[in-house]
Amino acid sequence: MTRVLTSAVAAILATVSPSLANDDVYDWSGLFVAVHLKGEKAEIAGRFQNDSGGFQLPSGLGDVSSATYGVSAGYNFHVGNFVLGVEGSYSGKTAGKKDKVNFGRYRQTREIEDTIKLGPRVGLGWGHWHVYATAGVASSGVTVVTQDIGIISGADATVNRADDQVFGQYVGAGVEFAFGKNIILGAQIDRTNLSGVSSTWRDAAGERLTFSSDDPVVDSVTFKAGIKF
Repeated sequence: MTRVLTSAVAAILATVSPSLANDDVYDWSGLFVAVHLKGEKAEIAGRFQNDSGGFQLPSGLGDVSSATYGVSAGYNFHVGNFVLGVEGSYSGKTAGKKDKVNFGRYRQTREIEDTIKLGPRVGLGWGHWHVYATAGVASSGVTVVTQDIGIISGADATVNRADDQVFGQYVGAGVEFAFGKNIILGAQIDRTNLSGVSSTWRDAAGERLTFSSDDPVVDSVTFKAGIKF
């Protein structure tokens, strides 16, 4: 997906750059703030290991689909046809499906929660349109809850809970349109690669079990509405 995003943005920039008209370019310079809604799909697959061995989860058993909300802010510098900027964003706790995986007598629930991103943006402005590429650093909360459903169902079945703050990087591309002088609507797609998580616990018989995830991958589509000052 990273190569597709990079190639798409490069093609757009190469196509529109020669036809930009300086007298019709909206001034993107200045501070901006926005609210957003985001749909995302996260893959948190991994491996379970006990004292007698372990197994790898098949692809797809670690997928989490959800919707989030959040805010962002940044600053743009409009130089000629180019728009250079920086943006930071915060997305709240997911409001959607929590992934549940059963393995033997255990059930595991996984969720990606609060996410913070910060990075530069490089793009072109023509008319009231702005097309850009972006990349930067990211941090997310990852929660993994393990229940022993062979003992009892419900909250009392929880045998292990891991709450980790993990870090990684993202790359993406977006487009924005300015209405009048201050109102901006936009959309962005991106992929975030985070570091993995792990947790260890002992079952009722005293056997040690460990879950180690692959590096989570999160694909997102974000819709934004904001104001430029």
